[in-house]
Amino acid sequence: YSAAIYRDLNALKQREDAAEAALQERDQAIREVELSQDRLLTALNGLEGPFAIWDKDWRLVVSNQSFAKSLMNRKDMLAPGTSLEDFLNLAANSGLFEDAVGCEDKWAAASADALRAGPIRDITRFTNGHVHQAISHRTPIGDTLVIGTDITELESARLSRESYAQQLEEAHKIAQHHAYHVSLTGVGNRRFLNEELARLSDILRREGGRITALHVDLDRFKQINDTRGHAVGDAVLCRVGDALQSLVLETDTLARTGGDECVILRFSDETQDQPPRELADAIVAAFWRPVTIDGVEHRVGASVGSASTEVSDVSDLQTDSDIALYKAKSLGRGRARRFDKSDFLEMAEMKTLSDDLLRALDAREIVPFYQVQ
Repeated sequence: YSAAIYRDLNALKQREDAAEAALQERDQAIREVELSQDRLLTALNGLEGPFAIWDKDWRLVVSNQSFAKSLMNRKDMLAPGTSLEDFLNLAANSGLFEDAVGCEDKWAAASADALRAGPIRDITRFTNGHVHQAISHRTPIGDTLVIGTDITELESARLSRESYAQQLEEAHKIAQHHAYHVSLTGVGNRRFLNEELARLSDILRREGGRITALHVDLDRFKQINDTRGHAVGDAVLCRVGDALQSLVLETDTLARTGGDECVILRFSDETQDQPPRELADAIVAAFWRPVTIDGVEHRVGASVGSASTEVSDVSDLQTDSDIALYKAKSLGRGRARRFDKSDFLEMAEMKTLSDDLLRALDAREIVPFYQVQ
């Protein structure tokens, strides 16, 4: 009987020892978990950016000190179990979020919907000038991890690069404008005219239509330069440029090709509202009116010669419009003249006759005498 009691006591002692060992193991495990939690919180609080974990019911599990400070302007950390809506309402009313100012409730509701919808990668701008990138990640057990990174310096660098690129683009546009336009009047130059003529020629080949060149020359501009000076002459040219720009269509090409000469290119078809001949007549009529500079009236007048691809080749448009201009000026100036083949033949005959006369004088086939009348 005593032996049986001894065995029972021994078995009981072993069970007590096992239970004690189990308790010690449990306590050790609890201490290790607590230590791990402390280490995790220490690591989280060491992060410069805000960090939080939300459970599947969108209640706060854990967050760091930066989460409360940078998102809610609070020193004390947000209590675990706080709902997502409560946090976002606190954040919206903290005055830190640029997009939330003046629409706090709407911003909080929209932010909650965005977080619940799935992973986010948003740029958030704060009223204190800081910029954060917020990223969320859904874990396999249903928790959502949200971490923010301060990208203020990166964003500033990006904005600086964009600003510099925009400045380069603006400088390029200005340089390109100067390369293709006359600085005095702001209209196109000869290079611009030639490139526009090439562009219109491509359209003509593909789609048909008609290109008309109108050559405009001021009739009495040289006298203004000689009697009033170049400053007044430049002012008159600026007024002339403004007047021409008000007469042409947006689709027309206006370029200054000489001191007092301009060329207008117009591409037209059957639907054109204003035929080129009406534009030529409008230019002549406009320059019958005097130009007033510093209270002084200056009368210049204009002659216009035009040529169209109906009669001329594209490569001859400028030459043929110049011939028509010469014809208009020879007929008394202040008028418009359209080019036709007879103008070219007449010009060619005159050139041949002039060359023959000069050759005959050199060869003494003609002996000129001066006779007093």
